[in-house]
Amino acid sequence: MARQTGANDTVMAIRVLLLADINSEHTQKWAMGLADSGYEIGIFSFTAPKSDWYHVYGIKCLHQPAASSGAGRFWQKLGYIRFLPKLKEAIHLFAPHILHAHYASSYGLLGALSGFNPYIISVWGTDVMKFPYKNLLARSIVKYNLYKADAVCATSHTLERHVHRFTDKAVEVIPFGVNLDEFVNKPSLKDRSVFTIGCVKSLEKNYNIGSVIVSFAKLKGRHPGKNLKLVIVGDGEERVRLQELVRELRIEDQVVFEGKLPHHLVADKINELDVLVNISEYESFGVSVVEAMACQVPVIVSEAEGLKEVVDDQKNGSIVAGHNIEEIVGALERLMLSETLREVIGLNALERVRMNYNWEHNLRKMMSVYDRIL
Repeated sequence: MARQTGANDTVMAIRVLLLADINSEHTQKWAMGLADSGYEIGIFSFTAPKSDWYHVYGIKCLHQPAASSGAGRFWQKLGYIRFLPKLKEAIHLFAPHILHAHYASSYGLLGALSGFNPYIISVWGTDVMKFPYKNLLARSIVKYNLYKADAVCATSHTLERHVHRFTDKAVEVIPFGVNLDEFVNKPSLKDRSVFTIGCVKSLEKNYNIGSVIVSFAKLKGRHPGKNLKLVIVGDGEERVRLQELVRELRIEDQVVFEGKLPHHLVADKINELDVLVNISEYESFGVSVVEAMACQVPVIVSEAEGLKEVVDDQKNGSIVAGHNIEEIVGALERLMLSETLREVIGLNALERVRMNYNWEHNLRKMMSVYDRIL
């Protein structure tokens, strides 16, 4: 329920203050979904918004740092707790019914120190998979933040297991989910004259995109008569190195670096692919994988925990060792040589998404947590 009745039978919207990165696509998706469902949403972010997307939905941006470009270095030195007075001011002005931090470390700490209740923490990935293992202080921070939370949510069962290393509280598993009206199969977007392999990830070392490029080059070498293309969607620190690798392998004519695309263009781009590859070294969930599965595009993923949770090997996708080039090439080859296999896996993948990762179902699940905690 998005509305509640007060003492004088006055109906009012529930106000939720999100502590989250206002520029994150995931934050925006949750905020817009909740606003469309009748909630009043405020966002307190450590970074200034890059656009005013929130105005259309009546969402309030309650903190805009003077210069987001320099904020990272400054707050690395002084700590996120320097935002605490600003957060308390925002709480006073917005008067939320619920405070909800999206990230168990940085935003989680600020929310825990605010003393506001009811308080929810949603864990996203590195906040419990990497951060607590930096040192004893980091581990203590995460344990403290989770202790202060009235409810804990996670985007996958993989993250639920990691959370239980730091607390015995119940964890509500609510994936990011996929809008099944937006991510649908569009056969007309495929170029039947070329077999197109795609990767939709930030160009960072953890995502192992270099191995995708090397595997593509090997596949091309084995099948010189085949018209192949590799499309890399995303940007990041590894871009220059990856472009150099493409030149070294002499496959510049077959590899396209698309850069980062606005989210509303991603569904169509995925539909241009014959297979999507995500062989990250670690992954808490894998949103682009689920989006591809919704579009009936076969996926090849690594053995990362979060990816194995989503994909059933050889049923709705393929699981390979992320650094084993021969395994990756073999999986690509099987899909390339059999359109029937691609169709069967695509249909199975869609069913998997409908059963587990439907955005509307996930949104309602989050709303039920809000109802329960109030």
